[in-house]
Order: sequence, then C-alpha cells, then structure tokens
Amino acid sequence: MFKIYLGNDLSCPGTSIDATFYVNINGRAFPDSQWTDLILSVLEMWADNMVGAYENMHTEFCLYFMDGPYYIDCIRDGIKVQISCIEERVNRTIIANCVIDFDFLVDEIIDVSYKVIQAVGKCGFNQLDTCKSLKRSLQQLIKMHGKYK
Repeated sequence: MFKIYLGNDLSCPGTSIDATFYVNINGRAFPDSQWTDLILSVLEMWADNMVGAYENMHTEFCLYFMDGPYYIDCIRDGIKVQISCIEERVNRTIIANCVIDFDFLVDEIIDVSYKVIQAVGKCGFNQLDTCKSLKRSLQQLIKMHGKYK
C-alpha cells in the first residue's frame, strides 16, 4: 500500500507554505507522521520528476523532501515502479519499500497537488510564485499522463 498523506494543518508563515506531509507505505510513515515540509516546492519537484520519468519506460528517479536526509528512490520498469524510502545519514538505510503501478503514483501526486493548490487558494496565497510553478508543473504532468494512458 502506498499513500501520500497531507495534513489539515496548512500554515502560511510569510511566503512559504508548510503542512504535515509524508508517504505511508504498508502502515509505515516516511519520513515520519509528524513531518512538515515546504509542500509547494516539494510537489513541484515531484511533478517535474514524474514528467521526466514518462520519457523512458525503464528509468530511475528520486522524489526528494526539502529538509533532512530523506528521499524516495523510484525505479520504473514498464508500468510498475519500485519505491524505496531512503534515510541517508552516515549510511543509506531503506526504511520501507513497495511496488506499485506508475500510473497510481502519478495519480497520487496529482491528487495531493490539487488539494494543496485549493488549500493555498483558501489562504489567499495562490498568487505566490511557488504556487504558480506547481500549477505549471502539474499541468505538464496531467498532459503527459493523459497522453500515455
């Protein structure tokens, strides 16, 4: 099981947007269930990396969090993607892993991105450059996703 979790604790200190944000793999929260991050920037990077992954049915890419030694290593093999949640401090440690459909991963990123954009709009921050950048990246991802479905 793979799920991207977005908390209801969106905060807009200044020009950054923070919220509880993590992935859940088979009941394991990564980086952890209290993790907060700059969600606009993170989701923009994730959407851009997913667009790049459409170009090759066999490729490796990473989904990074902004802070800490945490990232998600993804290996695409056709319609499947192997996901490994990595903590890289002194040594590289796999915290959790799973194999899911590539389209499912794309759908998760699109769904969470929409939720974030809507929440940011309610706060009146939808004109931030980071929000506009996420919208552009999301449009590209949706275009690629529709092209290959």
